[in-house]
Amino acid sequence: MTPDSGLLLERLLVTLQERWFGPTSTSCHVPDLSGETILVTGAAGSLGSIMVESLLAWGAQVMALDHDEQGLLRLLKRFPDIDPVLDDLRAPVMLSSRLASCQRVIHAAAYKDVPFGESQPLGLWHNNVRATAHLLRMCREAGVRHFLLLSSDKSVFPRNMLGLSKWAAERLVGCGASAGGSLRCSVLRLCNVLGSRGSVLDHWRSSQIIVGTVPESRRWYMHPSVLPEMLAQWVLSPGDGIFLPSRVVEKSLLEVAQVASEVLAVPVEWSGQARPGDQHEEYLRWPWESPETSELRMSWNEQDVDLKALLSNEAGPDRWKEILENWVMQHER
Repeated sequence: MTPDSGLLLERLLVTLQERWFGPTSTSCHVPDLSGETILVTGAAGSLGSIMVESLLAWGAQVMALDHDEQGLLRLLKRFPDIDPVLDDLRAPVMLSSRLASCQRVIHAAAYKDVPFGESQPLGLWHNNVRATAHLLRMCREAGVRHFLLLSSDKSVFPRNMLGLSKWAAERLVGCGASAGGSLRCSVLRLCNVLGSRGSVLDHWRSSQIIVGTVPESRRWYMHPSVLPEMLAQWVLSPGDGIFLPSRVVEKSLLEVAQVASEVLAVPVEWSGQARPGDQHEEYLRWPWESPETSELRMSWNEQDVDLKALLSNEAGPDRWKEILENWVMQHER
């Protein structure tokens, strides 16, 4: 009998962990979140559901928000103890009345497909940037204590609309951290999470042939088991700042495809053509960012950024890129 795609993906993740990452850390302190209510947006997604599972295991009451009805029902079937919230952050109906009971908010909801973002920049921006600003404002008004944004290494030297939107969302959170008040703001800047929805492994696992783009293109990768470790680090030490994954590897697409071909027992073909918006290489941090010696957490180093223009309905991709260029020049001086 041929294994189903879920089993194949699990086998592939186990192989990659053994070869590239080593065993899962056992030294991570387990937080006690008894008595806390935590909102997770994008809870039905692959990353959001990992967050939900970890928080429940640590004793939290989890309010799971998503606009995907079927995804939320599947999540509720897996975790009957969650408090499901069917709502849309772009125009929330129920959320503002529910936030008052939350001590923490984890914002994992985002569009993340690079080529589609190139063809749909306004929709991407509205979802990834304006919705983040709206959620931050609601958290302040509701008295939420801690806010965590899931971001991406595509936010560093972004060359596509997804990366630009993640950079802008990080700036919103950073300016929120600098504004004072009781809301503490942090970012988990992730790299490519192996096996997550929409990733290359997710696409390849049910294919009869692996079709790659540019074999020399390089990416930073992390195993999904690292995500609970990062979440625990934030829970235990939730001050303002940017958290980076502690165990990552930089690999070419060729190296990833070779392991996938071996485990899935399918051949590989290369198109030689990058997808719209694809970058040849990615970066974990800006040159002026440096982690603290004790942990991979960086302090905010904000310069003025035109938040009104980032959120304006009249602005578009050209204006957003101009704001980014000005921000980079300020930091490089």
